[in-house]
Amino acid sequence: MKPINLLTALIVAIIIGLVVFARAPLRAIFTNSPSQEAVIEAKDKFKEAKAAANAAQKAIEIAELDLSTKKESAQEAEALLEEARINLEKVEADPLAIQELADGVGVEIPFVVEVLKSNAVEVLNGVSLSGKAEAAKKLSITAEVSGRVISQPLASGTSVVAGDVLCSIDPGSSGANLEQAKAAYNTAATQVNVDRRLQEKGLTSESSVLRSRATLEQAQAALEQAELMVSKLQIKAPFSGVLESQTAERGTLMQPGSPCATIIGLDRVNLVAYAAESQIADIRLGAQALAYINRSTTPIAGTVTFVGSAADPVTRAYRVEVNVGNEGENILDGSSARLNIALAGTKGHLVPENAITLNDEGVIGVMTYKDGAAEFVEISVVQDTTEGTWITGLADEAEIIIAGQEYAADGRKIEAEYSEMKSDATIEAK
Repeated sequence: MKPINLLTALIVAIIIGLVVFARAPLRAIFTNSPSQEAVIEAKDKFKEAKAAANAAQKAIEIAELDLSTKKESAQEAEALLEEARINLEKVEADPLAIQELADGVGVEIPFVVEVLKSNAVEVLNGVSLSGKAEAAKKLSITAEVSGRVISQPLASGTSVVAGDVLCSIDPGSSGANLEQAKAAYNTAATQVNVDRRLQEKGLTSESSVLRSRATLEQAQAALEQAELMVSKLQIKAPFSGVLESQTAERGTLMQPGSPCATIIGLDRVNLVAYAAESQIADIRLGAQALAYINRSTTPIAGTVTFVGSAADPVTRAYRVEVNVGNEGENILDGSSARLNIALAGTKGHLVPENAITLNDEGVIGVMTYKDGAAEFVEISVVQDTTEGTWITGLADEAEIIIAGQEYAADGRKIEAEYSEMKSDATIEAK
């Protein structure tokens, strides 16, 4: 209230001055007989003093009102400053808060986001399955004649080559029968030669020659049969491979159909996996595939050789076989395998994994930059790689937001800063 006291003092001083100024005329009124002019002058001075007092009073009221207004303005300024400080703290904690504040006053502030200019390239899509290796050739070898095994058994896991003897059966009378068949053949052959010479000399008829030839043919057939029976006494490996189990024990009585051994050929193997119903429709015979054996990082190329048409009654999955070479026979029967079977090529974009998001409905997609605003586009993920994620569903040329998309709602105005990341490599199934 100090300004008011000073102003009041000033007004009081003015009044006192006026009063002093008017003392002489007033005193003259009471001491002397004033003239008419003196009275009028005194009245005028009094009016002027009263008007000055009124003006001073109004000035005091105006000053008090002005001071009250300034106090209110100062308080409002302090409140605005505190609100600004709180808003600043909110913006620093959450960049979206600045847009919320701007929305309150009808102002839209564009966010700055990082944008990748991407051109679609050919992507080799694939189905990944887990399975195991099975020998492409696996055969149970059985006896064709009766007799006891006279050979020592071969242990399971033994490597054999085509033609190796697996089981030997006691020939019994088969050897004598062979010798008898050979003698009969030789006799018949000699008789044919004798009858031919006699015919040339006219000493025998044509019919005799024909009979001797028929006898020779019969003897030849009997000899071949005897040789075949003897050959069946030696049960041999039809192809190179590994014995799955030990061969028949010495002394085992064999009958036609009795097992001698089971042999597995490992020069080529079938990698067997089971595909779900949603996958089997995309797999075709002859499709290329890459296989990884026992968690190896080195792929082996193969071809789809079988696609099942009937689902397993329990798992409802379909059998798929991929045939691969096995030089060195390093892939063993039963080895675990991971298969990537190639599907038809399609065009896709390579983006960082964090660029992929979900909209409010839970649909997977990415935010793109279009006409100065953010736009959500639904996508499909083709494959994850060490370089990023391959996706489809975008136009051949797209501007994809790869940083700041969490602050870019669909339709929100944004400003783009373009990334130097490139998306121009063709990939293969892995």
